[in-house]
Amino acid sequence: IYMITKLGWAMDKIEFYFKVLARYDLYVQLANTKASNQITFLSSILVAITALVGWGITFTNMDILGCMIIVLYGVFLYCCGEWYMHCMNVIQPNRKRSKSDSNSDVKINEDELSTIFYSDVAKFKDLQSIKDKVEAKDEQSHLDDLINQVYIMASVTEKKFDNYQKIQPWLISAVVISIFILLLTCISKIN
Repeated sequence: IYMITKLGWAMDKIEFYFKVLARYDLYVQLANTKASNQITFLSSILVAITALVGWGITFTNMDILGCMIIVLYGVFLYCCGEWYMHCMNVIQPNRKRSKSDSNSDVKINEDELSTIFYSDVAKFKDLQSIKDKVEAKDEQSHLDDLINQVYIMASVTEKKFDNYQKIQPWLISAVVISIFILLLTCISKIN
């Protein structure tokens, strides 16, 4: 009865930590979706401001306003580039097998591979190898592997949201500069 109770508790823990892992996956998807939406907005504003600058500049009689628009447009492009790079930092997947892993391409013994983490599973030499590894593990080993994945996914999720916060200053800068470009272009056209 003790072994059955202990086995049931291990299965409850495994089920619980899979739910935790699934919740982290949802957070990761949320961050990726938000960053993807930012890239869509970035593309739209980039096209609109480029068209506005093209409409507002006349190179035949370049004045101080035209020069200011060109300079602001250069700064705007720089902000958009930074904005895009920060969005991509959010979206890029984690390929590290542990929080401290600095190189995911290092050859690892199959005994050390996780049977949960996608990058480790892909490193098994064939399907039978992973089946054998899964069958050889007891509940505690599965639980340890799962808890390691929960730990890694928690750090991945934290990093994604930290990276997402770094997008905001570039978004705000690009929008503010685009407003200035709009105003200067309108003033230029009125004159």
